[in-house]
Amino acid sequence: MYILLGASLAMLIWGWWATTSSVFFGSVLLSIVFLVYVDIETMLTRGSFFETAIRAMPTTECCLLHEVWASPYSVRWTTILFRCLAAMVAFVATIVTWSRRKSFADGRYTLISSIWSAASILWLISCLPMFMCLIQCAAASRYKNVKTKIGSTELILRFRKVYALWLIHDVTLGIFWLYLSVMLFDLADDADDSEWRTIFLSMLSWHIIVVVIHEMFFKQIFTLEPCRTHPRTSSPCCGPRNSGPLWSAVTIASYAGMYAIIIMRLQKGSLMSMGTDSILSPVLFSICQCLFVVSKYYRTLGKSNPTVLEKEPLQSSASGLDF
Repeated sequence: MYILLGASLAMLIWGWWATTSSVFFGSVLLSIVFLVYVDIETMLTRGSFFETAIRAMPTTECCLLHEVWASPYSVRWTTILFRCLAAMVAFVATIVTWSRRKSFADGRYTLISSIWSAASILWLISCLPMFMCLIQCAAASRYKNVKTKIGSTELILRFRKVYALWLIHDVTLGIFWLYLSVMLFDLADDADDSEWRTIFLSMLSWHIIVVVIHEMFFKQIFTLEPCRTHPRTSSPCCGPRNSGPLWSAVTIASYAGMYAIIIMRLQKGSLMSMGTDSILSPVLFSICQCLFVVSKYYRTLGKSNPTVLEKEPLQSSASGLDF
């Protein structure tokens, strides 16, 4: 699925370069579908990190709506429900934006802004079940036994760390999108769209920061495999032992390359004018997309390998964070 997602995003930048609105908006529609599929697949796939953690969580007592918030399975289906609703509204918003693009350029932006705002609000609502899960289901004192190589307690601790990070990411991203949706008039009313640019650039910066934190500190615990420890010794740079950090670096580099191209476009000309200064922009963006897909594909093939935590030998006096 990441191959299809990468292809749709690459087609998006080529549609923008060719100033072909139908290709650009069609690519946006495909990207929304593939992104939602990847997100839902993570929650539903049998034996995945999320699905296993949900099975390990007990049903808890709750002073609010018991049936909705007390069961970890309710967390999953309510999250999926609102994510799908947000995706469908975003799908409609993209079609409306394409069909009314000329009206929007003339300053009639209310309908487009309202639909995109509704999609952002639904996205924020979809974050509520995960918030309740972290403070309710994942906060229980005892957990169910599930068939994993790590204990249920360790599994839930990892779940808390990883999904607390992504909950903060999703909520902040939703707030950014809501603000950008409400402020769409800044693109249509006058030639000064500096505020909209600034907020969009801030959103990109926030996302890349979370990606870097996840890849450097949280990726190694986003697994059902136990952590092996062994003395720290020298090894080939591209050997299997260093594959995790290597592919994390590739993932970060691919994000940085794609966002650098987007940032360069945001700093030039009107944001409503399609096209780029050079064909080099879509070419480099496509190369970064290929690197992203390759890194994801490798991770999928190699996720059965145990996580390796490097530790100093006992006789060493070195100090610092070890991963």
